[in-house]
Amino acid sequence: MRQLKFWFVFGWLVFPGWDVQAAGILIEPIVGWDLGQFSAVTQVGDTTVMTLKAAASGLGLGGRLGWANDEFFSAADFRWSSLDMATRLDGSAVTTDANLSHLRIGVAAGAPIPIILSRFVATIHFYDELRGDSTTTPKGIAVGGGLGFNPISFVSANAEFFYHFYNSRIVDTATTRRTQWDLLFSLSFPVTIPITGSSSSSRRGSGGKISF
Repeated sequence: MRQLKFWFVFGWLVFPGWDVQAAGILIEPIVGWDLGQFSAVTQVGDTTVMTLKAAASGLGLGGRLGWANDEFFSAADFRWSSLDMATRLDGSAVTTDANLSHLRIGVAAGAPIPIILSRFVATIHFYDELRGDSTTTPKGIAVGGGLGFNPISFVSANAEFFYHFYNSRIVDTATTRRTQWDLLFSLSFPVTIPITGSSSSSRRGSGGKISF
């Protein structure tokens, strides 16, 4: 039942009762570079006993599939990153290198800002998993937002910020809280395919506005 409710909300966010005559199908591949920092703080009661930090960077790929018109878009959002991490304990200069796979799935929505040829995008990832060699895989959710600069309608240069909230790990009396933030700099290629029977204004394009 919980999974059914999740997919119902997911579908409603991606396809929120669009006027089909004014909208098209959005397909948007994304490629970029991910920079960020992972942290894990272990506490016993109110006392912090260990803080681990890891600088992360790597290739980021993804895409969106949904609906768009001249004023708004909503879409399913998929991201995957291959991250090289340099991990160290707080106060120590010794680092340990690792490679992790970072998978996120969620929804995104945005609107154009025609004055500066850009758009604002807000994203929430309901599924967020950071997987490596460790048996303790952080899982959680992420929220983010960013701007895309559209020099031409089918290319967008993007800068996005994400904050990740992972599940806590509890061992005996110790609780480890894990979080991560990252910046994603990317190029995306949004293409809107008009739906058969759409209005003439949709077939003509954006009428001077930014196309998604």
